[in-house]
Amino acid sequence: MTKSKIFLYFCLSFIFGIGLASFFTISVQLMGIVLILGISLTIVWWRHQWEIVIFGFCLVFAAAGAYRYSLASQNQDSEIKSLSYYNDFGEDIVIRGVIIGEPDARANNIKYEIESGEIIFDETIEEVGGKVLVTANKYPQYNYGDLIELTGKLKTPKEFMDFSYKDYLARYDIYSVMYFPAVALLESNNGSFIYSKILSAKNLFQE
Repeated sequence: MTKSKIFLYFCLSFIFGIGLASFFTISVQLMGIVLILGISLTIVWWRHQWEIVIFGFCLVFAAAGAYRYSLASQNQDSEIKSLSYYNDFGEDIVIRGVIIGEPDARANNIKYEIESGEIIFDETIEEVGGKVLVTANKYPQYNYGDLIELTGKLKTPKEFMDFSYKDYLARYDIYSVMYFPAVALLESNNGSFIYSKILSAKNLFQE
């Protein structure tokens, strides 16, 4: 069996898991059972019978697809308002959120991926969910895990003639952008301890 055909089976299994979860309510316990069964088949039959090993992996991918759909459904059913609801209001708003990725420094600016937590609009504070890609001045620079406050205009990513920036960012669950807001640091070290150490080691090697 070729590698491309095996990869196709894995992709189809993932899609099958998503499709099955969209039609039927699948409990987390059942997903766990399928996942454990798939892993067990893979371990027991490893190097003995590749057909069963591949089937085990297919079960793993199907469980992953079902779990991915359940997470998306939970986000849609959440009572927390999406940050993108406030796109293009035309006036400054205040967002508080955590930098969840490595800052992307460019020649004249820096980009931050922010997971929002609160928004201040019309003098009221609301809990919100969703990511925003922020383009800010290069200095001062902020780091992964920093809780920052942004004051500026929230916008929908643009659509160009030959390129959809909106669709590109949607692949990363980002539906809002903000350009050169006022930034204030509120707290540090709100991210993953392990990931922050990995980034620190990477920056050390770069230096």
